[in-house]
Amino acid sequence: MNFKRVVVIRNPVSTHAERAPKYITQIRAHFKDAEVTVLETVRGGIEANEKHLKPHTKLFGPETLLGVVAGDGTFNMVATILMNISSEARQTAMAPLWGGNANDLAHMLNGRAPRSLTRLLAEAQTVNVRPLECTLTLPSGEKETRLAICYASFGASAAAARRLGEVIRTDHPSHVVPGVRFVREMGSVWRTMQHSQRFTVTDEGGASRPLFEGAFFNGSRIAKVNGLPLRLAEEHFLGVTVEKRSMASLLLHIARVTRRYNAPKFQKAHAAFLVKEGVTAQFDGETVAIPADTNVEIALAQTPLRLLARH
Repeated sequence: MNFKRVVVIRNPVSTHAERAPKYITQIRAHFKDAEVTVLETVRGGIEANEKHLKPHTKLFGPETLLGVVAGDGTFNMVATILMNISSEARQTAMAPLWGGNANDLAHMLNGRAPRSLTRLLAEAQTVNVRPLECTLTLPSGEKETRLAICYASFGASAAAARRLGEVIRTDHPSHVVPGVRFVREMGSVWRTMQHSQRFTVTDEGGASRPLFEGAFFNGSRIAKVNGLPLRLAEEHFLGVTVEKRSMASLLLHIARVTRRYNAPKFQKAHAAFLVKEGVTAQFDGETVAIPADTNVEIALAQTPLRLLARH
């Protein structure tokens, strides 16, 4: 595909930030006639980065390719900012470039991280993907909207994601030894999930029940291991809830949902519930504390994202 402009946004503190210089060099070599701009994210979350990107609004639009060298959470943040900046910016073609820890979205769109981006840049086309739009109505009545391009979850796995983020950001000596690092990270995740408590939700019919995990998939969150029977561009998502406080129950439900003949049981076009107790949630791996008495509504966003994909 041909683009007049290419923007590369890199997160300097992401897990695989060291890949950015190589990717930028390959992008410049492929798009010889395009204007290439490199920007970095800043600390402070969506608000700080939206302020940081607004002066560059004119760079974004249908003739621009935006590559994000970062993880799923940073890509989510950048996509959210573009959706808010302008209608022109929403038409930007975007590509996640394997800069984070899980890189679920990059794997779903384009497989494992390649040594070279040449084939991807030569063969990929844009696909329209409607992310999950999660509307949170806080006890004060204030509304917050969070996008989830891959998945959103509430409870045990979100608590584990929060703990994993804490472990990754430490300067523990194990971080220089890949095998030891993996074992340490997975051990922290497992322990956190085992000790997670259930939380109470009230559904649209007024019935209350405890949950250990509530998860909503717009695509496979375990894309490197096993894919879900769902493609990112489909007009529904999958919803799974686990009531029993048990790792075995959670793993059993994950196994069930990966089987194609079970998919219709989990398909949803809309979900809504009231969180009666405070709980941790995650949206594409970025965690947030949800206060008690928050209404949650989940549906596919009306405005799609243009994502670069080979399959």
